[in-house]
Amino acid sequence: MTDLERLLDLQANDTAADQLRHRRKVLPERATLVELDRKEKALRAEVAEPQAERDGLARDQKRLEDEIATVEGKAAHVEKQLYDGSMTSPKEAQGLQADLESLKRRQSTLEDEVIELMEQIEPLDEQLAASVVALAAIDTERAQVKASLASSENAVDNELEETSA
Repeated sequence: MTDLERLLDLQANDTAADQLRHRRKVLPERATLVELDRKEKALRAEVAEPQAERDGLARDQKRLEDEIATVEGKAAHVEKQLYDGSMTSPKEAQGLQADLESLKRRQSTLEDEVIELMEQIEPLDEQLAASVVALAAIDTERAQVKASLASSENAVDNELEETSA
């Protein structure tokens, strides 16, 4: 083999190696991973607003439930005063009865507000659950693409090794 033939052979090997390195760099799985990252970022941004709304509604619900517990405690205290026999004045009993009725109305109003909040939270929970499923699907697909990428890289690396040998 002449020097020129060896040089041409070396050049062909270098060209083949460069092509393999380029092919490794532009494997389609890399573009798929970029697209999956874009989808995930978009989905997370899409979920942020309903999540914030749901969190606000849940805080309101907790506040109302705490207020209901306070009203129930006050009503129980008034009922105890009404029925424990310690009252001597009918006027005082009427006042306590009016207080009790007012507390019961307030409790009923608060409970209605809690139900309304729960009705607002339910579709948000469904939307967020669907987003969790979609994010899990993206994660699953990403794992599969990464495995495929590793396999493709390994195949190109083996070819590159053969070319270099």
